[in-house]
Amino acid sequence: MLYRSLLILAMTLFLLLPTKFFSLAENNNFCDKITILTPVTPATPLTQHIACMHKRLNQHTNKVFHQLNLFYKSEFSPNQRADVFKNLGMYDFKAGPPTKPHTDLIAACDKKIKVGATDFINLSPQCLLSHMLFEFHHLDSKVPTDDQFWPDHIDTLFQTFQTTTNIYNQMLMAYPMHLEYEQLYNELSKFMDEFKKSTSKLQSLPNKFSNAATTECQ
Repeated sequence: MLYRSLLILAMTLFLLLPTKFFSLAENNNFCDKITILTPVTPATPLTQHIACMHKRLNQHTNKVFHQLNLFYKSEFSPNQRADVFKNLGMYDFKAGPPTKPHTDLIAACDKKIKVGATDFINLSPQCLLSHMLFEFHHLDSKVPTDDQFWPDHIDTLFQTFQTTTNIYNQMLMAYPMHLEYEQLYNELSKFMDEFKKSTSKLQSLPNKFSNAATTECQ
C-alpha cells in the first residue's frame, strides 16, 4: 500500500506538470540564485521560478515523508503524537483558490517537536498543503499582470497540490497499518523458518515400521 501510493504520486506529478520543469530543476546549480524572494526578471524568467518552486516543494515533501517514516519507528507518547499531527489550518478548494497562509502558520508548522533524540516538524496534511500554498502565493505576487503563461498553469498547480496532499493523507492513515503488517510478515517468516527446520528433522526419522500394525489377534 505504501509503495503503491508513492507510485501514484510520482505518476500524477509526471502527468500534471510540464516535463520541462523537471529537466530544468534537475540541474544542481539551476536554482542556486532563485529563492522565494527573487523577483521575476528577464534574467530569472517565470519558467525558472516555477521549476525552482517545484524543486523546493519536492524537497520539503520528501522531508515530510521521511519524517513520517522516522516518527512511526520511534518510541512516542500519545501527547507527542497529538503535537506532531496537530491540525493548524484547513483549506477548502471548493470555496475557490485558498488565500496565502500567514507566516505565523508556516512558523508553527516548522516548529521543532522533539521525540526521543529526533526533532520533528508538524506532519499534518494541512501543514504540507500550507507550504505549497505559501510558495504559490509568493510566486503569484511576483508574476507580471500581462503574463499569459502563468494563468494557464494555476489550475494544474492546484490539482497537483490537492492530489499530493490527498495521497499523503491516505498514507498517513494507512502507514501504521502498513507497519503492523510488516511486523506480522516478519514474525510469520521466522515461524516458517522454524517450521522448515522442524520438518527437516522429522524427515530424518523412519516412517515405516515393519509389523507395527496387524489385523491378526496376538
